[in-house]
Amino acid sequence: MSATQPDVIQRDSFGKYPSVCWPGLYTLVYITADGGILCAECANSDGQTDDPDDPQWHIVQQTVIWEGPSVYCDHCNVEIESAYGGGWRSALQNNPL
Repeated sequence: MSATQPDVIQRDSFGKYPSVCWPGLYTLVYITADGGILCAECANSDGQTDDPDDPQWHIVQQTVIWEGPSVYCDHCNVEIESAYGGGWRSALQNNPL
């Protein structure tokens, strides 16, 4: 993990992975050992495990998608929008000069 990322993946008081971070209420995504992306709902699903031998479900990082295009949960395919949108290229595509 980078210096800006916590060493411990945070869970709420019920032992669940939170869907947003505080402060800011930015949407959190969860990265699995095989590089997959999970939304909070799928990260908290019954199939999720802390078993490092199951790379499709073993969560190794939680993060915010700060900018760029939306990403999609690899389990349920829900769209997860970036916090600040697609950046300047996306803005130009949506609003040409």
